[in-house]
Amino acid sequence: MESWLFDVMVTALGSIAINGLACCLMIFGTHRPHKTAEAQPRTEKLKPTLVASARAPAARSYRVADALAGLKIGGRSRVELSKVRRIYVEECKRRGCDPVGGDAFTDDVVAWCNANKANGVELQGIDGRVFMLGVKMVA
Repeated sequence: MESWLFDVMVTALGSIAINGLACCLMIFGTHRPHKTAEAQPRTEKLKPTLVASARAPAARSYRVADALAGLKIGGRSRVELSKVRRIYVEECKRRGCDPVGGDAFTDDVVAWCNANKANGVELQGIDGRVFMLGVKMVA
């Protein structure tokens, strides 16, 4: 028998063996026995317990007015309100205090804008987003 013929035969038989092994593993993996008993619903009632807050009380809370004080009034620039909110929430987290809710934040911003209307500060919706006109972020 020539050597090349022997190599071809070994390769062919090895390929069959590897493919057969792969098929056996696939069949074994997909045809496992299914659970016949369904999980019983939990009937025991849990009592609510109070959990202490992991966050320590802040020495001084960070207010919306503090975040708005970081804006520079004047000019023709504009700042997106969501960006001001994001900076406010990040600063609250950094200081360890809880930020106010979205509605309370918006109410405080509207009151601040109305107080500074004489300086050209106003809220305006542009393309579905809310901007504060007449202010810019201070670095």
